[in-house]
Amino acid sequence: MGAPQPILHHYWPSPYSEKVRVMFGLKQIEWGSVVIPSVMPKPEYTPLTGGYRRTPSLQVGADVYCDTRLIADYLERRYPSPSLYGDASAGLCEAITTWAEDRLFWPIARYVIGINAEEVGPALHADRAAMRGRPPIPADKVKAAAPGNLPDIHLQLSWIEDMLARSDGYILGAQPSLADMSVYHCVWFLGALPVSAASLLAGYPNTSLWVERMKSLGHGSRQKMKGPEALEVAASSTPEPFLPSEDEPALPLGTPVGIRPVEFGVDVVEGELVSMGPRHVTLLRRDVESLGDIAVHFPRFQYVIKPVQP
Repeated sequence: MGAPQPILHHYWPSPYSEKVRVMFGLKQIEWGSVVIPSVMPKPEYTPLTGGYRRTPSLQVGADVYCDTRLIADYLERRYPSPSLYGDASAGLCEAITTWAEDRLFWPIARYVIGINAEEVGPALHADRAAMRGRPPIPADKVKAAAPGNLPDIHLQLSWIEDMLARSDGYILGAQPSLADMSVYHCVWFLGALPVSAASLLAGYPNTSLWVERMKSLGHGSRQKMKGPEALEVAASSTPEPFLPSEDEPALPLGTPVGIRPVEFGVDVVEGELVSMGPRHVTLLRRDVESLGDIAVHFPRFQYVIKPVQP
């Protein structure tokens, strides 16, 4: 029997969720869609993730893949064709992904949230501040700060425009790749909220045409699901065999550990370390709230792993 159908826990205006939805589109994947709240509490989500609150995660039976970087790795293993790397090198795709998510995304996010400060409401501002371990910023200050992000946005849009002017339809060639998806979800967010900033693309004709090409990839075949259905899938499943591990003298397998993102997230997920390699960390959480054993997977890159008291 093959692996269960992948289930994406997401919400529609989530840019990182859009990145994964486009991966589904490229690979024409059939997937379950569980729409979760954009703010805490998330009572049908955090039992699966062990407290990881960021969006999205990908559930496959009793395995939960956190962070779009690791979700991409999983989808590439399970659905190798067409490749997420197109006709480009994996290393170049990863490098562009790191730039897009560390530098391009944040001024766009601050600007879009800023011009939508009243529309998104105080709950989102408070939730995102709590995620960073900081006090919330009043909406009027968030809105007033938004225009200060425009120079960084336009500079980086000019870089994208130049890349596309020198390519063959996509950022790294004639085929879409992870590089496109990583840049696209940032640019897509310009028009994702009620007060749209999509007009910022008016001076970037190559980028505007590329956005339409990316939209045409679609989202694969989506099946609507409810949170309790996904929990039932987890409860009736067991984790897949773990990926091979590398030797880590400071963190031997079986060690109780906690893991959290280096940035933008203070919540720690705890479990038994059962696998760790150059690209992944897997924690086993035993007998989770009547769900049985759940394996929660994270990227190794940009995550902190520390032993904890059992």
